[in-house]
Amino acid sequence: MSHPIGDYLASDTDILVAADILGQYLYGDANNDNDKETQCDLLTEDGGHMMDPTRLPYREKIKWHLKEFCYKTSSHGIPMLGQAPNTVYRVIWMVLLTCCGAMFIYQAFHVVSKYKRMEKITDIQLKFDTAPFPAITLCNLNPYRDSLVQDVEAVRKIIKVYRAVMEKAGVLNVDVQRESLVAKIDSPWLDGSLKQGQSKARLKRALANMLLNRPGAKMCKCAFDRESDDAWPCYPEADWVLESCSCDKQGLCQKQRKASGSSDCYCQSPSTVAKDRPQFCVRVDTKREILKLWEYYGQQLMEEDPRIIEALGLQNMTDEVAIVTKAKESIIFAMSELDEKMRQTLSMQKHQLIHKCSFNGQACNIDNDFKLVSDPTFGNCFTFNHERHLNKSSIRAGPSYGLRVLMFVDASDYLPTTEAVGIRMTIHDKDEFPFPDTFGYSAPTGYISSFGMKMQQMSRLPAPYGDCVPDGRTTGYIYADYAYSTEGCYRTCFQEMVVRECGCGDPRFPVLGHVQHCQVFNPEQLSYSEAIWPSQALNISLGKCDMTPEECNEEYQENGAMIEVFYEQLNYEVYTESEAYGIVKMLADFGGQLGLWSGVSFMTVCEFGTLFIELLILAAHHHIAIYRRKKMEKAQADRF
Repeated sequence: MSHPIGDYLASDTDILVAADILGQYLYGDANNDNDKETQCDLLTEDGGHMMDPTRLPYREKIKWHLKEFCYKTSSHGIPMLGQAPNTVYRVIWMVLLTCCGAMFIYQAFHVVSKYKRMEKITDIQLKFDTAPFPAITLCNLNPYRDSLVQDVEAVRKIIKVYRAVMEKAGVLNVDVQRESLVAKIDSPWLDGSLKQGQSKARLKRALANMLLNRPGAKMCKCAFDRESDDAWPCYPEADWVLESCSCDKQGLCQKQRKASGSSDCYCQSPSTVAKDRPQFCVRVDTKREILKLWEYYGQQLMEEDPRIIEALGLQNMTDEVAIVTKAKESIIFAMSELDEKMRQTLSMQKHQLIHKCSFNGQACNIDNDFKLVSDPTFGNCFTFNHERHLNKSSIRAGPSYGLRVLMFVDASDYLPTTEAVGIRMTIHDKDEFPFPDTFGYSAPTGYISSFGMKMQQMSRLPAPYGDCVPDGRTTGYIYADYAYSTEGCYRTCFQEMVVRECGCGDPRFPVLGHVQHCQVFNPEQLSYSEAIWPSQALNISLGKCDMTPEECNEEYQENGAMIEVFYEQLNYEVYTESEAYGIVKMLADFGGQLGLWSGVSFMTVCEFGTLFIELLILAAHHHIAIYRRKKMEKAQADRF
């Protein structure tokens, strides 16, 4: 079809056919030669988008791919760079894209920082169900029986030094009080009360002595054994009566009429003798002055090795409370040198401490239900509900359906360093060590002590949301048979430090391996209520008492304690920790910031990845082609 020259259009010419005809007639060079450095752009009516990129040089190929990406990417703003009609528009869109990119980086930094804080939330649920009953550990406040530990030389020496230091501290404190009173006594009537030749200072000192002599204070006389240094029994001076007796070699006597061969003796006043008990009498030498125990103990203290007193930490101490604390620690050190079986023998035994028990209204089996636990501070302790494979629970709330234990402490056999009479009770999980010295509660004798419990169950997240140990125990944990606990971890770290610095372990905590305990003479949430118990109306034979009901009541008021441990309500709180900002929320916020500032989604990220891979392939092909060309040129040069 022919057209006038004025109506001829460029689209009417088949450029590819024309190029092929020119190539056949050797008219110039073919412009579609891939090896030429310069090629003509084969333009079409759509602006060149249908161009074959394989015909372009390397740099032009890169530009073509980048421009095509600008046109086709789903990211907002980038296509406007390729379609900008002039430089001004292009600069404006570059500034906008830069600002949006900076805001995205700023927000992304905060999103990542929030995730790295590893915040957590705690969910609280109140469950109405029977809670598992915890383990209950009961101890006597007195760790060892005084009548038995006297056979341990180190303990006997500590008690002797302790008594002497306490006596010396008491005398010093009285002297200090006396001098303080002398300084304060100043009254006009003193001048008028002075007798002829009497000084005012002596009168003031006499008044101070009268003020210090408190009402009710009496001088006591004691039967004293010089071999064991035991002073027992002791009665007020007025309760001893001089009699005539027949005595044995040990000085124990029986009263009789005065006859040949009889000896002088002091006998207990008949008014102080208990019913069905013999009158106590002891031989006395009336020609000799009665020994003053405070002077005797002070003399014994001076004879002790000063290094021993220094090792006990009692030198120059006048505070009685501090002296008792030091003496307790020294006894723990001394007892640690004995084996565990010997220490258990010297403390109260199970049936001596626990007389009766009930749980859920049913009688306990004391032999099977209580497990012996040795504690350095309280001696033999006994744990109820120690079986880890059995789950005990109260069928109802209230003291009648919890644990009720009748205990007997035998206060007459307490060590002189024991400050209180009663029971130490600890509530803990059955697979954890009880730590009665840290988490225990004291219950006095003569009272019924009720402990109401509320259970709280905590479920914690492991690292990196906290410091919890996933396996429940760290390496080197000194309480090997028990589960990991925070208190046990503290004590493990402390014991490791002591062993590292001193070469021996603190006797209050276990040691691992072949490490020995340090020696004593080495110079280097719970509610509580109480009521007096037993009542006078409780006229039954309590525990193992074989006396009359009235006498049993009196005996248990001094030495007995009733312990009640129970759930106040049959519900418990469950605290569950969960991650507050996890990886899913972080990715969601990250994607939100990308969409807000750049209009980028995951598919857009894949587009950028595809572009990067394509550019890498182009660069690889280009350098491979250059290498092959140079290799071919070198081969041709060598041939000629």
